[in-house]
Amino acid sequence: HTSSSSKKSDLTGYLDVVLIARMIGLPYCSGLLLLHAYSGSDYTPSFYGIGKAKWISCFLDRQDIKELFQRIVDYPETLEFKDIIAVTAFTLAAYGVDDPSKGLLQGRWEELTQGV
Repeated sequence: HTSSSSKKSDLTGYLDVVLIARMIGLPYCSGLLLLHAYSGSDYTPSFYGIGKAKWISCFLDRQDIKELFQRIVDYPETLEFKDIIAVTAFTLAAYGVDDPSKGLLQGRWEELTQGV
């Protein structure tokens, strides 16, 4: 959705959170709170080049991440090192890096220079 203004600076958008909650399923909605904070909110900076819609799309595609984010929100004391690795791999995947061992810089470089 965008506003009716013709000025580019006046364009606004919104995400239908009720629809997203239905798609995710109510048990996993608590993970959306963490996704919002992690992907950039009023108090945390956002990741360069990735908007909320992209994060939510990646989130919806990953049952393991929905379960992990829900668990972290509901039971933060259960956070383990393997969970940090999983969130890092999820972040790399959002940037299009399919092999986490490459890291963000190498993975993004290879993706950007593919076919050059």
